Amino acid sequence: MHEPDGVAGVSAIRKKEASLKEQILEHESIGLLRDATACYDRAIQLKPEEIVHHHGVLKSMLGLGQLSTVITQVNGILNSRSEWTAELNTYRVEAAWKLSKWDLVDEYLSTGNTCTYVRGDFRCTVCCSLASHFI
Repeated sequence: MHEPDGVAGVSAIRKKEASLKEQILEHESIGLLRDATACYDRAIQLKPEEIVHHHGVLKSMLGLGQLSTVITQVNGILNSRSEWTAELNTYRVEAAWKLSKWDLVDEYLSTGNTCTYVRGDFRCTVCCSLASHFI
């Protein structure tokens, strides 16, 4: 959501405390990615099986430039949830690419699961393009 004024207006007239989802939207809309990350971490604690929260924290970390942390985080998640490789691999490919860690880019692209989760966003397009060159 890229309407910080609208989100601020809704927040101002809210009569009850914001839900975790509302807090996340509010933080993201005004660029408070550290706060959004903290909310996503709390959401993961409450519902670790919901991959959407993992997507959110990884996007926030990428936005903050925490590239090495993204790689570590994805590797940790995939260590216990290998079935999520197709959906989360693009984050570590992007982080490794931005860090110029070409050996890791090659390793992550060779998993064969890089492009099965297609959202039509830049991240998936770049990873699919990289995969066609490396594989």
